[in-house]
Amino acid sequence: MVNPKGLRSLIFALFVTGIGGIVAQTILFREMLVIFSGNEFSIGVLVGFWIGWAAAGAFAGEKIGGRTGTLAWSLILFSLFFPVSIYLVRIIKALVGIPPGMGAGIIEVISLSFLILLPVGFTHGFLFATAYSVYNKLTAHRRPSSGKVYCCAMVGTIVGGITLTYAIIPSYHAFQAAAGVVLLHGAACLFILLFSDGQRARTALVSALILLVGSVILLAGTGADRIQEETVREQWRGKKIISYMNSLYHNIVATGGENHSTFFLDGLAFLTTPTQDAVFAEEFVHFPLLAHPSPREILVLGRGAGGVIAELLKYQAITRIDYVETDPTFLRMVRNFVTPVTAGELTGNPVRLHYVDGMTFVRQTRNTYDVVLFGLPPPHTLEANRFFTREFFGALKGILKQDGILALTMTGSPAYSTGDLKDLNASMVRTLEMVFPYRFIIPGVPNLFMVSAGSDITRISPNLIHERLTDRAITTTLINQEYLDRRLQESRKNEFLSSVKGARATFNSDFSPRLIYYNLLYLNRSSSSLLNAWSGIFKRANVYTVAVCIIALFLFFLLLQRKYGTISLSFAMATTGFSSITLQLLLLCAFQIFYGRLFSEIGILITAFMAGIAGGCAATSAPSRNSRKDLASLKSMEIGVILLSIILFLLFRSLGAVPKTEPFSFLIVFIVFLLVLGFLAGMESTIANRIFLRKVDHFRLNADQTGKTAGFPCGANILGGWAGGILGGFVLVPTLGFVDVCLAVAILKLSSFLLLLTFPKK
Repeated sequence: MVNPKGLRSLIFALFVTGIGGIVAQTILFREMLVIFSGNEFSIGVLVGFWIGWAAAGAFAGEKIGGRTGTLAWSLILFSLFFPVSIYLVRIIKALVGIPPGMGAGIIEVISLSFLILLPVGFTHGFLFATAYSVYNKLTAHRRPSSGKVYCCAMVGTIVGGITLTYAIIPSYHAFQAAAGVVLLHGAACLFILLFSDGQRARTALVSALILLVGSVILLAGTGADRIQEETVREQWRGKKIISYMNSLYHNIVATGGENHSTFFLDGLAFLTTPTQDAVFAEEFVHFPLLAHPSPREILVLGRGAGGVIAELLKYQAITRIDYVETDPTFLRMVRNFVTPVTAGELTGNPVRLHYVDGMTFVRQTRNTYDVVLFGLPPPHTLEANRFFTREFFGALKGILKQDGILALTMTGSPAYSTGDLKDLNASMVRTLEMVFPYRFIIPGVPNLFMVSAGSDITRISPNLIHERLTDRAITTTLINQEYLDRRLQESRKNEFLSSVKGARATFNSDFSPRLIYYNLLYLNRSSSSLLNAWSGIFKRANVYTVAVCIIALFLFFLLLQRKYGTISLSFAMATTGFSSITLQLLLLCAFQIFYGRLFSEIGILITAFMAGIAGGCAATSAPSRNSRKDLASLKSMEIGVILLSIILFLLFRSLGAVPKTEPFSFLIVFIVFLLVLGFLAGMESTIANRIFLRKVDHFRLNADQTGKTAGFPCGANILGGWAGGILGGFVLVPTLGFVDVCLAVAILKLSSFLLLLTFPKK
């Protein structure tokens, strides 16, 4: 006879497992984005490794079998590994020798993701599989209902994701969230041991009580806060932390020294006050303002404090300076740590501070400007890249006056441009040329680009700049006639332009973020010789070469199908793993381009995908004896992924760029797409496993066997997911662009669908 209390406690444990899984996954992803410098392309790697380790843990949990004591220990271990993993993320850069303020390379992103996600991902998969097996034993006399198990976990995932995104993340730090997970898992463990039949595991019961009491102490007292402060100090060892916070867009850290402060965004230095680099500030301000005949209204977009605005205030004719940072919270933090120098920059006329996203300000302002100083560094994230696109430069052109000048910088070298640096600058030149007909480039470290819709900018000369410098009575420590003659040599500009002329780099746009790819290659050029070799091949890739590779892969597996009858199932699962992770990454990246605040809303988006997987598994969990029906359903799922890829292809192609408005309905669209994508992947995984197990004569329609998985299809799915995370994130999306990636995925799934048509029907 079934123990009703024991069954209810198990259902509660499954619900808690769903909550704990999504909370741990989201918190760890956010923490790892910080040590990966906010690189959104790393999300594909993170999701791939999480799902891979969870699948490996589930496989181990199924082999061990379902026992109440094992389930209790699984709950305890998962809840302990979670805060330990947060601590590991905070100190991992110091352990591997990466100093604070320096980003991790592509190789480090892959290796660190592999290690850090192992304990939590594995134990979460093991925990779910164990709970599933215990549930089957409790209901052995009934008709197996694994769908209820997935539904309980799915409801927990949805509740956890919504609560985390809109309640926990805005109000609590990572260790407080971890303490809440420990509390829930301790309670679930306690209920299971109290209400289960048979001899109770005393050790597990005592451990659950200790876990429960400890988490209450952490939540009620200051223990979690002390751990948070200690790990932040360890993360920034050697630096004095004066402020630490998470905004909608970034993790922001301010470090203090003697009479100065340095502000970091996602682990990288962004601004130093009270003074930035004097050379940068003087050139960045005076060259474009002296190139303009009468600058009066100025827009500073990024890095205005600490020198730039101070130089602007030397111009008596200026009537308005609008200062906007891409992250409003960052600007507030700069004001909180104001110095005598920055106080003059940030208060009083003509400076006006705008606490709004830079993209929103440019699209909504009704003001027009004589000069726009675009101070953002070269993009290494999509959040920054959306400000360096053809579309955004078009928006900036719309707020410039007739002879207005846009000034920005790009990474330079005394040897001008070579290799990846040449591609980076060539892409920037071509992107600007698509919007502005006239330009003036000053090569150096960094390169200074000045562009305009008016032709006056082409008449810049050392004598003209020096004459206006004298007439306007501007005092500088660097710029004089001799310096101008050397810095503005026509031969240097011509040499730079000829060096980038032969580059094969293409322009940068919203849905084709080439600039970020060139910058990432440049930043990682010394990390691995193998990476450098492959990057040369990938840079020449296009949708046609990818299609040829897919066709060759299809023909290879078609030959194997004759010898191995189930190879098409493994191929289908591998391509599903690859496609689901790649398309999920594509949707997350698209959300970042639309809104820029993926850091704060990644939880709800991942929740949609994971809930979709659980829902798909639940919908197809009922045992089936009809092989033909299962095979037809599998083919339908293949067609579903193909159609989803085509719909995304048409959507991105028809939009062409991010709409100028940000209606809430777009957020719903992203959630729906991720739900459908996860649902298709979950359904296909369950059906393919069932077909495989029946084919090799291991499938049994009873409660003890419904939870078993098929090794080859499951392993192929994991390998495909890992490949999608790595290749999709660091190769396909940045090189092909969003539109062609959707087309490539559709071709890939079409090949697996065609291969399934050759699957033996008997």
